[in-house]
Amino acid sequence: MSQSKPWVQLAGYVSLACGILALIGAFAVFLALDADINMNSAILLFEIFLACCYFTPAIYLLRYGQAIADANKRPSAASLAEALRMQLRYWRFIGLLLSIGVSLAVIAIAFAILIPMLWRFA
Repeated sequence: MSQSKPWVQLAGYVSLACGILALIGAFAVFLALDADINMNSAILLFEIFLACCYFTPAIYLLRYGQAIADANKRPSAASLAEALRMQLRYWRFIGLLLSIGVSLAVIAIAFAILIPMLWRFA
């Protein structure tokens, strides 16, 4: 597990940087759009939600990396269990995002197929 610690932390910091860039992009879009304030606010809230999808796994990865470091400093069953619990939290969140993403993709494909068919017969 100690060999994976630098890679886990690198992935955590890269994900954290992507979240920060997503927030900067959200506020840039908010300021650049000339639409009404309600539309801008809706877009900004959606972009902040997407940025949180970067921050949450980043936090889980950084905690997992710290738990690996703790397990290396104080080798015990409890510290190893804590590291594995942090890893489980990360993969549980990724699985949740994956399930949501696949569900939304299936719904989008269904609409992409059904809407033109209904439009033609209307």
